[in-house]
Amino acid sequence: MCTESQQLDTSPIINLCNVTPCTADFSSDRYQKLALDDNQRANLSMLFSQLPALHAAGTLAQAYTIEFPPDVVGTLMKYKKGGFGTPIVDSKGKILAHASLHEITTDAVLLQTFAVMSIATGQYFLTQINNEFKEINRKIDEVLGFLYGEKKAELMSEISFAQFAYRNFKSVMQHDEQRLATITNLQAAKKVAMKDIEFYMNDLSNKVVAATSSSSFAKFEDLAEEAFQIKNTLELSMQLYVMSGVMEPYYAENNDPEFVAAIREDMLYFLNKCETQILTAFTSLNTRLNVFDTAKFGKPNTAPLRERFTAATDELSDGADSKMRKAVTNALDGLTQAKKYCVTNGGDVYLCA
Repeated sequence: MCTESQQLDTSPIINLCNVTPCTADFSSDRYQKLALDDNQRANLSMLFSQLPALHAAGTLAQAYTIEFPPDVVGTLMKYKKGGFGTPIVDSKGKILAHASLHEITTDAVLLQTFAVMSIATGQYFLTQINNEFKEINRKIDEVLGFLYGEKKAELMSEISFAQFAYRNFKSVMQHDEQRLATITNLQAAKKVAMKDIEFYMNDLSNKVVAATSSSSFAKFEDLAEEAFQIKNTLELSMQLYVMSGVMEPYYAENNDPEFVAAIREDMLYFLNKCETQILTAFTSLNTRLNVFDTAKFGKPNTAPLRERFTAATDELSDGADSKMRKAVTNALDGLTQAKKYCVTNGGDVYLCA
């Protein structure tokens, strides 16, 4: 079955999609299988079994939800010949109250299906961007190895939260109170990341000034090593800024085009500012090596440092978008682009490119 954003019926919800038979080679790169848990598979299996009713009056035959009265604890009455009745009984068989039955409409099933696909798709795009960021995916003890200074504890705390929010996206999205709290904390993490980025950019500038003013190659090497440490921490702060900023609209399920465009513009501007400063800093350090290369006596081996400086600047100087900016664009495109899915009778869902 394929679903996409086209008109199908007179139902308000059915109008949002088109449901058609689907044959596809799922081994093709065009189809990306979405990760689903057992509950999500069960919801999709219900939709699949009721497809003939999608063109009917909007009610699924013999499909009902059961609503229990508040503050009543018990089980449905079980009949001797099989099946259950709506009376609610206690352990001794005493009738406590009656449950109510409600017809399940095709709109309700489709809404539940859209919710399942939305969460699974969000997890897919967040995984894509997370996989691009090696710094934020390091283990905690590895991160602590290069973090330093007064911002260390603050940054580590927010990174741990961002990792938690990413890993538990599917679960938290199903609990509104926890989801709202997570959104608030993601906004706070983004603010912390921005403050830390400004701090580390200023620290990097000061370190470069000191290094390029040094006449001692040994001192220059030490300052250059510190500059690389700052660069790693700065990139980690940038990745925290991106992950928290991108996860916010996914958690809020806010795909308003103007809102997403505003996030994209702000993020790309800020990342470009950071990357330009990193490029300028390590270009200056690389240029300074020329002074030591021309030394008449005791000429040092500058090749290892020059190789590292070149590697630090290559990605940012080729005229193309950096890996981080591409990740932002792809993740935010996932919020606004129309989606097409293939759903199998086994409950698997594939996102069609």
